[in-house]
Amino acid sequence: MLVFNNHRVLVAMHKSLNTASQAMKIPAQSISLCCLGQHISCYGYYFRHYEYTLVEITPHEDFGSLRVEEYDRMCNRVMRYHHPREMNRRRLSAEKRRNKKKPDGK
Repeated sequence: MLVFNNHRVLVAMHKSLNTASQAMKIPAQSISLCCLGQHISCYGYYFRHYEYTLVEITPHEDFGSLRVEEYDRMCNRVMRYHHPREMNRRRLSAEKRRNKKKPDGK
């Protein structure tokens, strides 16, 4: 599972959808829909299944430099992307929703 930030740059890699969900506190179903292309992004991030047969990721080289558009091209996928301002707005909205769910607001 690959995670790209609101600037479309690779920032994390997780072994599975469930570990990504737990680590990032994002519902697994939201991540799955994003990976399948039914959602463009979720909680201010782009998620992709790691296609290890098509693309080799080297963490110390690719983190912070590999872009989601480049990754999608290497996997022969046509995906949609949000404008960076829209991604920032979505990320802030997701953070507000998370804070409302916490009883003490922390």
